[in-house]
Amino acid sequence: NPDIFQSVFYSNHYIWENDFIPEQKLYTGFKFAIPELFFTLSAQNSFIQNYIYLYSPNGSDLEVRQKDVYLNVSSVTAEKVFKFKNLSLTNKLIWQNSTDPNVLSLPLIALYQSTYFILKPVDDVIFHFGADVYFSTTYKISSFNPAVGQFYFENDSESLTGSYPFVSAFANIKIKKNVMLYFRYSNLASFFQNFEVHTD
Repeated sequence: NPDIFQSVFYSNHYIWENDFIPEQKLYTGFKFAIPELFFTLSAQNSFIQNYIYLYSPNGSDLEVRQKDVYLNVSSVTAEKVFKFKNLSLTNKLIWQNSTDPNVLSLPLIALYQSTYFILKPVDDVIFHFGADVYFSTTYKISSFNPAVGQFYFENDSESLTGSYPFVSAFANIKIKKNVMLYFRYSNLASFFQNFEVHTD
């Protein structure tokens, strides 16, 4: 059933009263795994009828809409883990598709790779340090409206995101069973993007 925010909302900027019918969702999928090879292949498909979403026809007005036909979202994920002594590499490739990118936009291809080292200098202490890399093809980005605290899609918006590596470095320390220290520096690529080299 629609939540109260989608049905009734009053504020200084927006007012709406909607009488939406319930969404209907059907999820299907399968998963194939070869544990000894650290390989997994999975696929999911979602049929959503009467999908409810936030929409802006001009970038300033905002309204809640209900899609009157099916929205179909599909994805296929392949994951492979390589282990070499103290080195572990996790690789994930995702293909996904939405039948209506003006309602729900997704990158067609997404790649994820995590590389980290495992060290155990003394008993009951384990060090993990490495980096995560995420990359996706371009897709239509949603906008954020602070007045309602929600993301929405704008009509005929050309705002795109993706085709940009998102790199994060991390380190964690596990001490016995109850203590975990975790450190992370997100989006290292932004440092190199702002770094300039001058030559005379």
